[in-house]
Amino acid sequence: MNSLSKREKTLIYILICMVVFIGGLLLLVLPTFENYSTAKTANDDAKAQLQITKASMPDYSTLDENVTKLKKELNEVKKYFYNEMDKEDLDQIITQIAVEHNLIPVNLSMSEITSEEVMSYENYLASQAKETTTTDNKNQNETAITKTTSKVYSVSLLVEGNVLDVQRLVNDANQTYSMKIASVQYSEQEEDVKQMTITFKIYMI
Repeated sequence: MNSLSKREKTLIYILICMVVFIGGLLLLVLPTFENYSTAKTANDDAKAQLQITKASMPDYSTLDENVTKLKKELNEVKKYFYNEMDKEDLDQIITQIAVEHNLIPVNLSMSEITSEEVMSYENYLASQAKETTTTDNKNQNETAITKTTSKVYSVSLLVEGNVLDVQRLVNDANQTYSMKIASVQYSEQEEDVKQMTITFKIYMI
């Protein structure tokens, strides 16, 4: 066998280098590139999912501001109602109201505090609407109406005074949110000064 010429040796050397290079490329570079491509795809998918999740989540950036606003509104509403109190304090308030309207308190009695259902104006309209609907629609409206309760005192106050002063008290009381006049009973007397029983409903929160 003849020895290889220098040119042939050089070609063989170049061929071996190319085989080593290609083999290294196949064994090292390509798998690494595939891993990179897989990781990049997973990262892109995660970013897209994150954007979708953020878009579907409620915005809590103004939560503290909204809570503060609602607390302020609640405090404004509470100004129109009495806070829960005992009978002695309520006795003084009702007596003072009678005196301010030129009436003389004679006797006062009150029930124990109870809870009564309070219907909002929207629910009142719904209850009126359901009277004209079919039976099926009635059942649907009944389930749609939400009920809330309020603590209530029923107070009966016997007073002496002028009928006009009683009427003025009734008008003033019915203009408030926390107090309503349930009834007024007049005694059978011909004098200008009569005895009258006024029944109050006192709502508290």
